[in-house]
Amino acid sequence: MFNNNIMKTSVLKLSFFGHILIFLFTLTNTLKIKKISTSKLLLIIYITYISDIISCYQGIIPFYRCKQTKDIYIHHIGALSILTMSLPSIFNVYPKNIYNIVNNIISNAFISSLNEAIMILGVSYHLPIYVKKFELLFKMYIFSINALINSKNIYYLSSLLGYKYKDIPLYFLCLGSFSMYYSLYPSLFRKSVYKYKQLLI
Repeated sequence: MFNNNIMKTSVLKLSFFGHILIFLFTLTNTLKIKKISTSKLLLIIYITYISDIISCYQGIIPFYRCKQTKDIYIHHIGALSILTMSLPSIFNVYPKNIYNIVNNIISNAFISSLNEAIMILGVSYHLPIYVKKFELLFKMYIFSINALINSKNIYYLSSLLGYKYKDIPLYFLCLGSFSMYYSLYPSLFRKSVYKYKQLLI
């Protein structure tokens, strides 16, 4: 059922369409259909994630699977902090190959925005069982196969970096991404598997 009081908030709508746009941009990049610049990716990600945080501040948790706003604060502020390390790449301070790898890393990492868009819908709508199953299967992919693919990209980027000051932010990008993947994602994968099994009962 539709909840008029929630879905009509402009911030929640902005979050939903922002996550859809992020997904389309990142999908376009990962499938190599068209090159969406890193600067455009960063702009829409910042706007969308800040909209999610503002929604929490207004007392509306934007994702139906989240019970506490602190979970969103921790994830979003952490993700934006890591993402900020990629900002030098939009000013052409790196060779083209490094710029392309950074773009690939961001695109692979934030293709998960489809999951966030579904969870925003779940705040206002009663989602059909098949949508919930798809969402959890997509989560499992993001927390396992996609994370491994992007880990390879991150390792490749770290191997190309030198010891100049301009390379330091990208080292932090690599370190932060690895930390998130290997400290957080295994437990999130297990939780997704458990929730999926519960739907089958």
